[in-house]
Amino acid sequence: MTTDRREDSALLLRQLTRWGQAHPSVVTMGAAIFCTLVGAVDYVSGDLISPNIFYVLPVVVTTASAGRRSGLLIIGVATLIGFLAAASGVNNPSPPIIAWNLLARVVFLVGSVWLVDALVHTLEQLEARATTDPLTGALNRRALYDLTTREMARCERAGAPMSVAYFDLDGLKAVNDTAGHDAGDALIVSFVDELRSHSRPTDLAARLGGDEFALVLPELGLADAEIVVRRLQVALAEHGVSASAGIAAIDTSLSDIEPAIQRADQLMFEAKQGGLGVRAER
Repeated sequence: MTTDRREDSALLLRQLTRWGQAHPSVVTMGAAIFCTLVGAVDYVSGDLISPNIFYVLPVVVTTASAGRRSGLLIIGVATLIGFLAAASGVNNPSPPIIAWNLLARVVFLVGSVWLVDALVHTLEQLEARATTDPLTGALNRRALYDLTTREMARCERAGAPMSVAYFDLDGLKAVNDTAGHDAGDALIVSFVDELRSHSRPTDLAARLGGDEFALVLPELGLADAEIVVRRLQVALAEHGVSASAGIAAIDTSLSDIEPAIQRADQLMFEAKQGGLGVRAER
């Protein structure tokens, strides 16, 4: 239960961050309004309440959602509002005190911006490592399954078909044995590059193992999926690369792609054994 709550909280935080990244002007404007309200409280309270902690919230939220530049912009807004509040406040402190307080605030907030920006960058790197194959940048198995589950639900609502193609590179072991693993890695990267260049933005390409890959094709039935795969194989052949493939339909009423993956894997094995290149489910 605790783990589920942590995962739900992390997902909510990530969704909010992505929303902020998609609407940076809205986040920045909201942060500026919040700073104005804090400045009003600062004006009324004078030296009784230090407002620095209240300026941290809009700066941190803006930096995490809209980026470091927007965070620094909010620091400028907070500094200006803080100066006006201090210069015209009820206690009216001397200029050196105002300057010192503003300098301390700027240093504190700038440090917060750099810390949050570094944290967001680190989290993005960790997320990328957890969802992508380090050699090719393609999705890994876990990410493929998670994203495909969402696409299955969408296609089920729309009444659209889905297919998955399972690929196995031909001759990778021979390349590794004769030319070395660097050449084998180059072959894998070349295959993924071709896979991406012949895929739609909505397709999901993943590396499942050493020389095994999957391509999920939302809204494509078996016939159309076979056309895509055969075009890909022609393009691969032009670069001296070949791959056997099996194609299976995805049952979108299920919540698991594994049965379709297993069928496509078996069809790929049959295609490789029979020298067919491609074998689609019938």
